[in-house]
Amino acid sequence: MRNIVFALLLGLITIFSCDDSTTSETIYLHSLQNNKIEKLSFNKIKNDGLIEYSYTNDKDAIKNIFLKYDQNKNVLIADLDTFLVTNKSFKTKKVNFEMYQNKEIKSHNTTFVFNEDYGLFATLGYGANFLFLKDSTSANQREIIYKQLFLNLNKINVE
Repeated sequence: MRNIVFALLLGLITIFSCDDSTTSETIYLHSLQNNKIEKLSFNKIKNDGLIEYSYTNDKDAIKNIFLKYDQNKNVLIADLDTFLVTNKSFKTKKVNFEMYQNKEIKSHNTTFVFNEDYGLFATLGYGANFLFLKDSTSANQREIIYKQLFLNLNKINVE
């Protein structure tokens, strides 16, 4: 009897520890302002209708980014700001990203280029232009991506 209970407990622990609602990987942060590339630890945790994304820098905690995505309302929440989806998107070869902007327009607008499965692809804003890539890429390729993003962003602001 004791062996059956132990086997049952071991089986339950195995089932619940193999949860696919958590994702962890390395992301490379590329800055538009310089050619510096930083490694971030990326974690994604799915809860009921809410997905939490964390991008942590082991060397500098100030650079950490924490986002929440509300699947029911299709909004991003970062710190004290709420970001609403716009009517434009950005497409790579494999993934379609939505563009989200501040709910309240302040002295400067911030845009997140985001996909629920991928997480952040880019942040565009006053002094905060970054790419979040799963692989390192050349400076020329990054410049092309930034130009494409800014072209889409300007289309959003003109319409």
